[in-house]
Amino acid sequence: MTSSSSGVVDLNFVSIGQKGKKKLVRGGYQYYFQSKNLRGTQIWRCSNKGVRCNASVTLNSALNTVIRESTTHTCKPNFSKNKIALAVDTLKEHCRTEWKPIPELYEECMKGLDSDSDSSENSEPPPFSSVKDACYAARKAVLNNSKLKFKNVQEVKFPEILTNKFLLYEGEGEDKIFIFGSPGCMKLIKKNDLYLADGTFKSVPNPFEQLFTVHVDIGSTREVTTIIPIFFCLLPNKKESTYTEVFRILKEKFQVSISFFKSDWETAIMNAVKTVYPDVKIKGCFFHFSNAIWKNAEKFEMTLDKQHRRIVRLTTNLALLPVEYVPEGWLFIMNEAPDDTATANFVAYFQKQWMGKICANMWCCSQERHRTTNALEGWHYRLNIKIGKANLFSYVKFLKKEATFYAKRIKNNKVYTEPRKRRSKFIIKDAKISGYIEDLIKGKITPEECLKDLCRFK
Repeated sequence: MTSSSSGVVDLNFVSIGQKGKKKLVRGGYQYYFQSKNLRGTQIWRCSNKGVRCNASVTLNSALNTVIRESTTHTCKPNFSKNKIALAVDTLKEHCRTEWKPIPELYEECMKGLDSDSDSSENSEPPPFSSVKDACYAARKAVLNNSKLKFKNVQEVKFPEILTNKFLLYEGEGEDKIFIFGSPGCMKLIKKNDLYLADGTFKSVPNPFEQLFTVHVDIGSTREVTTIIPIFFCLLPNKKESTYTEVFRILKEKFQVSISFFKSDWETAIMNAVKTVYPDVKIKGCFFHFSNAIWKNAEKFEMTLDKQHRRIVRLTTNLALLPVEYVPEGWLFIMNEAPDDTATANFVAYFQKQWMGKICANMWCCSQERHRTTNALEGWHYRLNIKIGKANLFSYVKFLKKEATFYAKRIKNNKVYTEPRKRRSKFIIKDAKISGYIEDLIKGKITPEECLKDLCRFK
């Protein structure tokens, strides 16, 4: 029996096996390619060999129209089987075009597959183990990479689609580092001598331990903050030698000149910067400075009453004074402090940690626009929220997207992007703090009076 049919309705192809051979899926049946005619038309025969079904269809050369159907099927249609085949084919296509973890894509594509109300046949999703190899093969093929997961950093090899115009440096050995960045953003290096850096560990995929980012200020004002990431460094550890290697590469290969540097109080980072840039002025984060003081104050029972809390607040506000006024300010605080064991322990801690090990030049942030690294930590927080626990290639793809976003907005060595507006309460607070410091410098008030005024702000 022969019948004619035309159109593209219910005409789908799926790839099978790692070689990608095609099957035609149509009307509850599956067909394999049999032969090609002189006119370019193709004959596809029913793939159900178990019952020796000889049904076939003839397609036009464009494979989008059925020209002829020959012989009635001796096998029964299986719509559920076709539904599964299409779902698996969609899964493999998503593995080629999306970089989410493959198990996550599997769950998305198979969701609802077993809820076919139009068929009583079994349409349960195939187990992940049965499609895993084909999915990973599909992704490896499009990335042209032999491996997708790595046990250690020495094995890591990124596909060209990621490294092109993004990978700036690849190290060697067991502590190998990768430095990424957009060539377009390199234009900003010569215009900046203030650099800020911070690391995040939460979302970084194995085998790396952290993402260490270096940022620059591209024109912040009192009202807005415009700090952007320039370098994205995937690091295997938190060793001082690793940080030193990062800054050495930035200096030697990219001519990064750092006169002023700000980070949290991680000693390894600060030592590394000082090693590579001996004349740099290093500042620590005021927020972390204050947190450390309050944490130890609680340890020494200095937060139990108002009098002791006032001493702690005065101490944290020392950082807002110009460094030359710190000794006089500290003397005032000690004269105000109660004569008890808690205060003695707190004073001993502060003198040893912040007046001895770390000099006041590093924690004084008077008249600085960026007293903290909160802008960097905010960027890392948004990164971790957006990307979650991604695989390594998805992670780097996201970083490349971020870098490209800023690079496309560079004009005349400036980045034209919508700045982050600061909250009005912080703008007002900064203005008042600046006013007090100016009065101190002009001799209108004493360090004692200035500290008292600063204590009005929490």
